[in-house]
Amino acid sequence: MRNLIPNFYPCSASILSAILLTISAVVSAQSNLTGSISGQLVAAESISVEAATVILMYAKDSTYVKVEIADRQGIFNFSNLKPGNYLVSVSAVGFAKSVFGPFLVTDAEPSQNIGKINLTPYSKELKEVEVNSSQQFVELRPGKIILNVQNSILSTGSTAFDVLARAPGVQIDNNDNIKLNGKDGVLVMINGKQTFMENENLTDLLKSTQSGDIESIELISNPSAKFASAGIASVINVKIKKNKNFGTNGVVSAMTGFSDLGETYDPNFRYNGGLSLNHRTKSVNIFGNYTHGDVSQSKIILSDRQLTNVRRTAINVDYFSTQQRVTDSYRMGTDFNIGNKHLIGALYTGSINKIGIAKLNSSDIY
Repeated sequence: MRNLIPNFYPCSASILSAILLTISAVVSAQSNLTGSISGQLVAAESISVEAATVILMYAKDSTYVKVEIADRQGIFNFSNLKPGNYLVSVSAVGFAKSVFGPFLVTDAEPSQNIGKINLTPYSKELKEVEVNSSQQFVELRPGKIILNVQNSILSTGSTAFDVLARAPGVQIDNNDNIKLNGKDGVLVMINGKQTFMENENLTDLLKSTQSGDIESIELISNPSAKFASAGIASVINVKIKKNKNFGTNGVVSAMTGFSDLGETYDPNFRYNGGLSLNHRTKSVNIFGNYTHGDVSQSKIILSDRQLTNVRRTAINVDYFSTQQRVTDSYRMGTDFNIGNKHLIGALYTGSINKIGIAKLNSSDIY
């Protein structure tokens, strides 16, 4: 069992020799290895099924990985996947919800093309009508996609940044730059208002905003002309929950979880807790919330290389790391109704982030 305790201060590293520099390059190449799973949804007589919601999950525990929307040809594609077993869940209007797999992504075969997936139509017999008011996690609207994060089990225990990383059409690079449908120039708004933050500060805000505080997220790939004239290609609007009940209300939430990585390494732990208070009258609304998050993430990279030279040199590299992020975020404000359709208010938000990283890199050269 490897026990690495992150230190919450900036770390520095020095290269001891040219050999270690070479080994670091090997480890980097291994960590950038990605896989993909793609396929096409069809019905009877190979008719394409478009606009279906396709969810990728880990086969081990059905943990939500990412969601995509099938295009007009019924084609979907999940990229940037690490090796492992995956399941594909498909939901479409007029068809029974189905789960397919498992599909194995490996270093040797990183790309898996499932081919055509036949969906089963609902039976035409209607014996009973049941009205269900629950919302789908992914909702298609003209010009935008809405993620109904509120009360969704798929986003429990995540942050706004985590939900976006799994959202359809969203890509996030190693520098935490956000793209929508491959386009740069994405404007991230909170409750329809610009944040006017630098990318690093915006990333910290999204990583400190717990999913339990989010009502929905709108993905707008073709915004109005006023955004296009400012060089904005896409808009992502994060809607924070607002309590609309009169009187004094409060909500307390807590969540914990872990993932077991086996005997080789410590498990990953995740703790989230929050408190939300609200007092509303006909003319005044006072609100505030506080959330605390503690997330640890482990990474293991094992690399074996055989160099073809006179000595037939072998290089074995074991890389272990633990990253821990502790976040405290708070939000408070007030609204005053000054008319039937107008209000004025003030809002104060902030967050404190502590990030600790511990690394262990061992190598054998012979």
